[in-house]
Amino acid sequence: MASKIEVLCRQAIKTFSRRHVRQPLTSPLFEENFHSLINFVNKITASDVGLEESLSTSSSGPNRPGVTYIRIYEDLDVSVGIFVLRPQASLPLHNHPEMRGILKVLAGRVDVQCYTPLDAFDPNSQLLVCKKHQLQSVDSDDSVCLLDSRTRNLHEIKHGDGLMAAFLAILAPPYTDFPDEDGRERDCFYYQVGREDIIDGKTVSCLERIRTPKSYTCDSVLYKGPSLETIEANTK
Repeated sequence: MASKIEVLCRQAIKTFSRRHVRQPLTSPLFEENFHSLINFVNKITASDVGLEESLSTSSSGPNRPGVTYIRIYEDLDVSVGIFVLRPQASLPLHNHPEMRGILKVLAGRVDVQCYTPLDAFDPNSQLLVCKKHQLQSVDSDDSVCLLDSRTRNLHEIKHGDGLMAAFLAILAPPYTDFPDEDGRERDCFYYQVGREDIIDGKTVSCLERIRTPKSYTCDSVLYKGPSLETIEANTK
């Protein structure tokens, strides 16, 4: 019998694959697959992904990185992984160019601050004018948080509570530092909040692009949850 994480990964591949079915992201078939994926993600738990087993080899001590990444599955169409945030750690404010994202908290609590660009995204622009959304404080009892190629496309994620806060992240397509099959690169850019104004009762923020913050430190450990060998073999 397939594990929950294997079923989830298979559904993520089915939903976002661009190799076999180039379905529009607004088609009824995509929406059906996407909602099925959300249902699987909402039911996933820390034990379903072997979180403790994977973290058993992570570094310890005062100098360990604030963030640890656990890669579960990745191909050209979708990535599935876990981010672990230690107290006071955060994923700095960043973008997701031409990407969809799904976030599900597995342990602890995270605070998510999202922004939606008001203009078309220009990868060469050093300044973005965005709508600022209400801060979301999310734990494992809450449903997924979503972003798409525009709405809530930028966010900052901070450790909120617990000895650690961990969340499952699905990105489609993943980041790349080389031209993908669609001819695009999807680099991760970081931002800081500049001026903010209240317009028609809504907060509008000017986000200034910056270098990767020096305070952001991240390492990775091997995934040691239920095997995905059948998926890996079938996608090679």
